Amino acid sequence: MFIDHDPRFSKYPLRDMGPHMTAQDAMENSCAYVRASADSMAIELDDFCQTIGGHIHMALVTRDEGFQWISGFEPGVSD
Repeated sequence: MFIDHDPRFSKYPLRDMGPHMTAQDAMENSCAYVRASADSMAIELDDFCQTIGGHIHMALVTRDEGFQWISGFEPGVSD
């Protein structure tokens, strides 16, 4: 299911995924996709979606700084 083309999921907009996509855009797209997949509408469309949800863990990995949790997305933080 690609949520960006289904008007029922318009409350989970995706940002530009072109060549100038930023890390912030990727983070927001990832959150939107997970939240849309955990929505009750998604579960009605695909039973697999009932296994999706909960706190999203997200990290940024760079050559210079290595692995770093993104603030608010590290384990142990509640939504």
